[in-house]
Amino acid sequence: MGCKFKFEKYGDKASLLKEIETQVSANGGTFTGDENDGEFYGDAPVEYKVKYKFDEFDHLNLVVIKKPFYLTCSVIEKAIEKYLNDRKFENLTILLEESEMEVSKLSYDIGNGKEEYEWEITSPEEVDCECEAPRIFRDSKYGTTVKIKLVDLGRIIQGKTESCLACTNTPLGRICTTVLCFYRRTCEQKAMLEVFYPGNIEAEFKKAMDECAKVALVPAMALIIAGQYQAAIPVFLAAFQKCLVAKGYQEATKVSVNIYMDESDCTSWRKI
Repeated sequence: MGCKFKFEKYGDKASLLKEIETQVSANGGTFTGDENDGEFYGDAPVEYKVKYKFDEFDHLNLVVIKKPFYLTCSVIEKAIEKYLNDRKFENLTILLEESEMEVSKLSYDIGNGKEEYEWEITSPEEVDCECEAPRIFRDSKYGTTVKIKLVDLGRIIQGKTESCLACTNTPLGRICTTVLCFYRRTCEQKAMLEVFYPGNIEAEFKKAMDECAKVALVPAMALIIAGQYQAAIPVFLAAFQKCLVAKGYQEATKVSVNIYMDESDCTSWRKI
């Protein structure tokens, strides 16, 4: 079922019809009718078909028979009201730029016409991330924390949706509506080790931790690969402390550890 509208104010009737006919013809469409009734249709920039009629009160009645599926009747009605009020459409791209919103364009062919979308990105498209989780030494009055990468767990694909603004040029001006945009990115998963020691860690002690982390990873590997990090922690800690004590670090008994998955190594979000 099409969209039906009635407008009381539209300016001069003759100039309005002439303006619509010019716009339709310029895009290869067809306009037939007079100052009583008629219709216009075409497939550029999108497929459309509209019937019009002026009733006994000289009100303009429109029936939109064909339209893009994503444009609701309420959106079209508001756009036509604006067009009839001032007979022009402001450039949406300029308005968005003035509002400091990022806009990118995507155009593609539909049939014999061309449809243009303008996407409003509600969050930055380029997402900066640390591509290699660093070893972080955070000294405080409570002690020192060290982060060490244990093992790469593989690559995953993440997705998200955000609201975007889709705009279409029509014979009656530019009509915009909100749609969902889909994004994806690839992330590298890593099993990370967080070691806490209640005191300062000297350079040699740090080096020993790196070496013992590789040793302790062996008995805990199966649990880590399976994602059972809580179960892996006591297994890893026992082997980790034993290795450090064997290297002469008796204070290793005061060390506590945490194992978790890190997904900070990601590509930028891309529209799909």
